[in-house]
Amino acid sequence: MILTLSFLTGSMPVSADDTVYRTATVERGTLEVEATAKILFTYNRIVPVIFESKYGTVKFISYAISEGTFVNKGDPIVNVQTSVDEIALEEVKLRYERLKKSCDKEFANMQEQHEAAKKAVAGSSGTQKQIAQLRLEQLEMEQGRYKLALEESLAKVQEELDAYEELKGMTQILAQESGNVIRLSYMGEGAVIGNGMEIARMSTWDEMMFMVVGGANVLRYGMKVTIKDGMGNTYSSTVISSGEKYLSSSLKTADAYLKPESIDSWGFDGIYKNIEINNVPLVDSAAVRRDRDGDYVVELKDGELIKRYITIGKAVNNLCYAVDGLTEGMTVVIQ
Repeated sequence: MILTLSFLTGSMPVSADDTVYRTATVERGTLEVEATAKILFTYNRIVPVIFESKYGTVKFISYAISEGTFVNKGDPIVNVQTSVDEIALEEVKLRYERLKKSCDKEFANMQEQHEAAKKAVAGSSGTQKQIAQLRLEQLEMEQGRYKLALEESLAKVQEELDAYEELKGMTQILAQESGNVIRLSYMGEGAVIGNGMEIARMSTWDEMMFMVVGGANVLRYGMKVTIKDGMGNTYSSTVISSGEKYLSSSLKTADAYLKPESIDSWGFDGIYKNIEINNVPLVDSAAVRRDRDGDYVVELKDGELIKRYITIGKAVNNLCYAVDGLTEGMTVVIQ
C-alpha cells in the first residue's frame, strides 16, 4: 500500500481532570486500495478523416502512423508538403487591409453621429426631448445592424487570410478526434490531396468511463481518483456517478463510474486492481469506535471530548478514510 501521509500523534491533557490522552490529527492524503475497475465505452462510431482546404496545394509525403494505431486528438496522421499561390495570398492581404480601413472609417463616422444624437437629447426638453430620444434609439438600431454587417464582412476575409497562412505553415494533418485508426487511404509520395479527400478512417467513441465494482459506498461524486494498471500506467479520473448522486437511472447501482481526464491505447482492455483515492481525510484506525448507532471518533477540542459520528469509506491497515464526519486538522483520541 502507498502511504503519502504522516500523522501527528502525541499526548494532550484535558484541563478538567488533567487526564492525558493519546491523540492523532486528521490530515488529507492519498489512500491506495484494491478494487476492480472495468472499461466502459458508451458509444462507438466510425469517423472518416477528411482534409478540407481550397486555398493551396497539399502533397502527400508519408503517413505518421500505421493502421491499428490509437491516436489522441491533435496527434499527426499524415506528413505533407504545402504550397500556396503567393499572388492570391497578397491579393487577400490587400483586400483585408482596404476593408479594415473602410470599416474603421465607418465606425468613426457612426461614433460621431451617435455623440451628436446624444447631445440633441441632452439639449432639449419636453416633446422635443422625446423626439430626440426616439431618433437616438432608431440610430442605435440602424448602426448596430450596419456594424454587424461590416464586422461579418471583415471576419470573412480574415478567415480566408488565416486559412492561407495556416496552409502555408502546415507540415502535418492532425487527428480531429481520439480513436483507433482502422484504415488508411494509401497514396504515393507526391500525390495531391484534394479538398474533401478522405485520408483515413477511425473508430472512436463519445465517452469512455471506468466502472468501479461496488464502489458507490467508497467513492463520492466529484472525488478525484487515480486508477493504476499492472503496466504502470495511471489515469487521473473524476467520480461522475455514485451512490445517491447519479447521472441517469441506468447508472444507479452499487458501482461508481469514473471519467478519465484523458485516454490512450492502454484503455482498450484490462481490469484495474489498484485505485488511489486522492486528497481525502484520513485518520488512524485506532481512533475509530463503534456503538449501536454507528462509527464515531472522539474529538478533543478546547479541553473537551466531543463524540462525532462518521461514515467509513475504506480502511487499509492502520488508516481509515471517512466519507464524511471528519475535517482536516481535527484532533481525535486514540483508543
